[in-house]
Amino acid sequence: FHFEEGHGVTQNYQEAFDWYSKAAAQNHAGALFSLGLLHLEGHGVEKNRQKAFELLTKAREHGDIFAHIYLDRIKETSWLYEPARRKLGMACPH
Repeated sequence: FHFEEGHGVTQNYQEAFDWYSKAAAQNHAGALFSLGLLHLEGHGVEKNRQKAFELLTKAREHGDIFAHIYLDRIKETSWLYEPARRKLGMACPH
């Protein structure tokens, strides 16, 4: 978080990405969420909406409420929802 936001250290998205990745590998919900946002924004990593969707989904599965909110927004705006659901083999509700 400190590297992503620049709190007490120089802002460094790559460093944030590296630390979030380590924590996400252990299924830390907050790290999965933050890593998903880095993929969504293209900070410290190439922008990848599909990967962001996957990470946010995993974060939600591990109890992150913010991931739940973001996924609801994705569903409402449909900017990724339909293609991602097709790729994951899930029926689209609309």
